[in-house]
Amino acid sequence: MMGIDGMGLDATDRNILSLLLDYYAGRPVGLKALATTANIDISTLEEVVEPYLRRIGFIEGTAQGRVATGLAADWLILQRKQ
Repeated sequence: MMGIDGMGLDATDRNILSLLLDYYAGRPVGLKALATTANIDISTLEEVVEPYLRRIGFIEGTAQGRVATGLAADWLILQRKQ
């Protein structure tokens, strides 16, 4: 009903992961660029979305920016098949 999947991801979380994996093709992305592309406030991304995705191992921070992990890619593939 609320669109929360088995990993606790909502539509915003899945959108961020899709952008990292599809739009940016797995390349590192800066926080400002990611927030702009996702059309969400940078503070929301930094304080709400990113901490949870990091905690469950779906994104990592690098010196060049944020990247989605293989675990995130595997989960999105499963979700898209359903």
